[in-house]
This record gives sequence, C-alpha cells and structure tokens, in this order.
Amino acid sequence: MKKALLSLTLSLALLAGCTGTAARPVEPDGTVSAVTPHWSPDTSLVLTDFGAELLRHNHTSGENSLISPLSAWLCLSMVANGAEGETLSAFTDVLAGDTSLETLNASCAALLDDYAALDGETRLVLTQSVWADENAQLTGTFSGRCDQTFGAPVYTVDLDSSAAMKAINAWVKKATDQQIPSLLEQPLSPDAAVALLSALSLDAKWETTFEPENTWSAPFTGVDGAEETVDYLHRTFYALPAWSDEESTGALLPYAGSDLVFLAVLPAGTAEELVENLTGEQILDWMAQAEERQVEVSLPKFTASWSGELTDSLKKMGLETAFDPGTADFSAMGVGQDGYPLYLSQVIQKTVIDVAEEGTKAAAVTMAVANTGAALLENPLELNLNRPFLYGIVDTERNIPLFLGVYQGT
Repeated sequence: MKKALLSLTLSLALLAGCTGTAARPVEPDGTVSAVTPHWSPDTSLVLTDFGAELLRHNHTSGENSLISPLSAWLCLSMVANGAEGETLSAFTDVLAGDTSLETLNASCAALLDDYAALDGETRLVLTQSVWADENAQLTGTFSGRCDQTFGAPVYTVDLDSSAAMKAINAWVKKATDQQIPSLLEQPLSPDAAVALLSALSLDAKWETTFEPENTWSAPFTGVDGAEETVDYLHRTFYALPAWSDEESTGALLPYAGSDLVFLAVLPAGTAEELVENLTGEQILDWMAQAEERQVEVSLPKFTASWSGELTDSLKKMGLETAFDPGTADFSAMGVGQDGYPLYLSQVIQKTVIDVAEEGTKAAAVTMAVANTGAALLENPLELNLNRPFLYGIVDTERNIPLFLGVYQGT
C-alpha cells in the first residue's frame, strides 16, 4: 500500500506539470497482486548483453553515441506485460534470457525498489508512465501490472493531439529533472493507441572529486586523426579499480554513496573495433578484473546527447514479431479504436550526460508506441583518454549498465 500511495503522489506531481486537462489519470485495477521483488542474477548478463548490442546497432563511426540500456529495458518490460503467445516469448527471450514474465517483473521491481532507496550524494530517479488514447481499451490486468510493478500511472488522452504532445513533453521534462526538456517535436500518429515511457534522472557526485585547478586543456585526437583542444579533468588516484591488458586500459571511477561507477575504457585499437565486438560478457570481465592500483586519470570534461529510433535495432535483436501488425499479439494490453488489435510501431530514446569536476548528471527517456492495425606503485597506470574511448555508468552491485556510450570528441 505504501508503494501504491508513493506512486499516486508522484503521478499527481508529474501530472501537475502537464498542460490543462489534456491527460486524465485512470484508477488502476486494485485486484492485481503486487510482485515480490527479487533480482535474478542471470538478469545481469542478459541486461548487459542487451545494452552492448543496443550500442552496437546505434553507434555511427566518427560520432558520439549514448544509449541507456536500463531505460530501454524497463520500458520494454512494461510492454512485455501486454504481450501474449509468441510475442511474449520474444520479449522474455530478449529481456530476461528466455525466463518467465514473472521473473522479469520481479527483477524490475527489485531494481526500482533499490534505486528508490538511494539517498545522500547520489540521486537516481526512475519514473514510468502509460498514455492511452481515448479510443483505446486497456485491460485491467495490464494497467494493474504497470501500477504494481513499475509504479506507472495510466493517463487517457487524445493521443495524436498537440495537447497530448505538450503533456508528454511536460512529463518528460519533470521526470528527467529538466535535463531533457522535450521528447516529441510533433504529435503522434492518428493510429497511435498507447505510449509507454520510462525516464531516468541521475545526479551523482564523484567519491573523490577532480579539483578545478587541475583542469586544463590538451589535444584530443579524433577518429580521423585530426586534433582538437579539449578540457581534461586530472587526478592521481592511489587505490582505483583499474586494469590494463593487450586489448584495453580502463578504470571504474566510483560515485559517492552508491555502487555506481563511471566506466572508462581506452582500446588498444580503435573505439570502432571495440564497439563492433562488444558483448555483455566483455563488460562484466572488465569489472571483474579491475583491481585497486595507482592510476593517473586524464578524462575529458564533456557533455553529450543522443536521440534516435531503436525500432530497427530491436527488430534485429529478436522483436520482429512485436512490430509486425500481422503477427503481434498484445491482447493482454488491450485493443485500439473499434476493437482493432495493437502492434508496436516505434521505440525512441533520448539521452544526455554531463561529466564535470564535481560529478556526473545524466538523463534518459525511452518511449514505446503501440499503434492500432592500495600501496603507491613505482610505475602508476596511466589512463589518458585523449582519443576515442568507450564509457558508461554501471552498477557494480547488480553488474548492469545504466548508460553506455562512445566519446569521439566535441
């Protein structure tokens, strides 16, 4: 009951940022049983693999990229609760390693509970919502699961209207702590029946900050060999988890008061080759082999953003059925106008990150739209990230990535 009240309070607060009466909250089905939170250890590799593949499909050579595996995973996990038959099997295979929907929901609930409990200098807020067109008919079970498992309120709107677009954008701005001012530039399609959103807002302070007086400019060599001048954060860490082998050099820079770290990986070859061969197992191996040692870190002070469609990527990753009007089965979610069945028409994501002396701020939002039809060392490791490198924000307790990206320069 406490969780439901917290969800309702947050829902009303976010809805207050929406415009006029464009959106109306729907009372969730109270007969749906609450999920018992339980993290499945196998989910760590599944989610990390999911993030690695998502980055591979959405990275363009020579350009900065930044995706949020966690935001996408939570959004699609909500969608999975509306699927049946082969469509549901495809979702559980991609999101949960071919386990059950119950296992997937229990892992989602465990993550949401744990991150909601963070306080102090690390603030991570995960927020979900569902927006149904006035002519759509969602099942009580689906809306109840969204509420009980994801704390996601359901709003009814004229989904293809400008008012709905403004309401969704206002929700996104509020849910990302204003880091992402808007998601939609035009109203959704007249065929749009349901929009499911998952937003992430992170404000994390470094456990050991970089002093502003130790920030100075130096060259950064881009993928084409051209040099530019960027500002670098500099610090010598005397006990930082790090590694160096024939393929890469990297470190895990911890954030205060949490198990979150900034993952920085400088490849021995190119960042393009690293991303092309990236797997979840590789990311977990980096984290496992990192040992405390003295490290001299030079990290570009940067901001980055990315936005784009995940639709084609997800089709290639095994969700073709969900996007096919002829085969998609979302009968557990409901039906669209005039009782026509639903299919997934698009999944989009928008991300931002700001890495500075005091810490890191980052945000992401994913929207899925369903249409109707230690001791000082003599030779410290040097991690000079002065050419394209892979980075991320990962949870060392759950061994999962919140963000993954490639920095190519400004």
